[in-house]
Amino acid sequence: MGQPKTIAVFSGKGGVGKSTIAAALAVAAGDSIILDADPQATLATWGDRRNQEPSVLTVPMSRVGLTAAKLQTRYAFIDTPGALVGGVLDVLRAADLVLVPTPIDQFDLDALGGTLDALSMAGRPSALVINRLHPSATAETALEIVQDIGCAVCPIVVRERASHKRAAIDGLTALESEPNSPAALEIQQVWNWLQQQLEGALS
Repeated sequence: MGQPKTIAVFSGKGGVGKSTIAAALAVAAGDSIILDADPQATLATWGDRRNQEPSVLTVPMSRVGLTAAKLQTRYAFIDTPGALVGGVLDVLRAADLVLVPTPIDQFDLDALGGTLDALSMAGRPSALVINRLHPSATAETALEIVQDIGCAVCPIVVRERASHKRAAIDGLTALESEPNSPAALEIQQVWNWLQQQLEGALS
C-alpha cells in the first residue's frame, strides 16, 4: 500500500474546531486512521466511545512522522495542539498537507498570523477552511475576508451545527449519525475539495 497521505489539522489557537474537523474528515476519507498528538487527547477520548473505524492512536509529537510512515491505511489525520508549542513544527513537517480551520471571529482572525508563520517555517502545503460559521451568515462574505490569506482557501464553509455535537456524544460524526444532514453534506464537500488539494500537493 505504501506510506499513507497525511493531513495535519492545525491552528495556533484553541477552540477553532480542529478535533471535530479532523474526526469528520477521517470518516469521510474512509480508509484512514487518526493520530492524536494533542496533549488534551480530545480525539483519543472520543475514540474510546467508538466501536468502528477509523481508530485513534495517541502519539507524542516527536513520534508522529515515524508512526504515520508505518500505518497500513490510505490516509492519516493528525490532530495537533491548539497552541504554538515546542514540537509542533515537527508534526507539521511530517504532513503532506496542513488544514487550518478558523471561525470568522476577530480573535481567531487575529491569531492567524502566528499560525501562518508556523506554516511558513514548516514549509508544507496548506489550506484554510472556514469553520463554525453562523448558520445565518453569508458564506461569500466570510470567504472574502480570508481570500488574501496567503494559502489556498476551501470554497466550502462549515457552519456551526448541532449535528456535530450530538454525534460526538456517541463517539460518532455527523456523517455517521445524520448522513443526510447539512452538516454531513458540508464535510463531504470539504473532503472532496481537500482530496484535490492533496493530489496537487503530491504531484
